[in-house]
Amino acid sequence: MDIRIQAVIIFSLMPILLIIIKDFMLPKLRSNKEDKKQKIEVYKKYAEPLGKSAESIFWRFNEIFSNDTKAKFLERGKIITDFDNYKYISTLYRLGSLLGWITAIKKE
Repeated sequence: MDIRIQAVIIFSLMPILLIIIKDFMLPKLRSNKEDKKQKIEVYKKYAEPLGKSAESIFWRFNEIFSNDTKAKFLERGKIITDFDNYKYISTLYRLGSLLGWITAIKKE
């Protein structure tokens, strides 16, 4: 094949290639970059409250599973003091709070 024909083919394909890159590939790359940036912003927004909530439930689970006498507030059939009731409700609240933050992140 003659070098001139090759040059004509190459130079005629370049505008088509540039149009494909400009109109199809660059917008897709930009939208992917924006999606990643948006996800990072969501994680930044929810990272601190989710971390605090997870830490709170961690310490309560540590208290429950480390010693049997400390977890007596979970036994609902015996005599329930105000403090035991507070600890029970607080445990449910902490668990609900963690699940709530997880759900909020999924919705975003």
